[in-house]
Amino acid sequence: MLAALEDAIVERLGALRTSAPRLELRSYGGELSDGDLLADVLRAGHAVLVTVPKADFTRKSGRRFALVATVRLVICSRQPRDERSTRHGTAGSAGTYALWDACVRLLTGWSPMDDVQGMEPTAFANLVNGRDSADYLSVLGQSFRVTGSWMVPEDAIEPITGIDLTYYLQPDDGVADATDRLPKEP
Repeated sequence: MLAALEDAIVERLGALRTSAPRLELRSYGGELSDGDLLADVLRAGHAVLVTVPKADFTRKSGRRFALVATVRLVICSRQPRDERSTRHGTAGSAGTYALWDACVRLLTGWSPMDDVQGMEPTAFANLVNGRDSADYLSVLGQSFRVTGSWMVPEDAIEPITGIDLTYYLQPDDGVADATDRLPKEP
């Protein structure tokens, strides 16, 4: 259910690509704590990353729960010009403030799923402003509250039958060099 929520938000934010076609838009994967991942995500200059870091469930009846989830956007921009340009943008490129504004407009009041009310913006944070190598970075954080209800599904979950491992000798080429499958022990 939380994966579907995250995916719906990423899909909704896909509308940003009409004005920023090279925008990196995906789920957050620890990019702020790993400089190599952050550099990779900011190759195109701008990124919006989505995560669902917190969800609270309160029992309403047997298998029905009230849900209050927090969704966070990590909005990033890289500019070679100067630190102010990363936030305010330049004539040819939007800054993080414009991306933030577009994200908030797209998501506020929008309902990502059935049984979920419209999203409400909550906390905003200026996470990073500064220089990294030859470029300047701006990273903003915007949280949204999502409320609704959730019913524990009756169908059985799909059993885990094993783990697939994929190895990349050149991490940036996107070509898998080897794959292993570890079957579940009987």
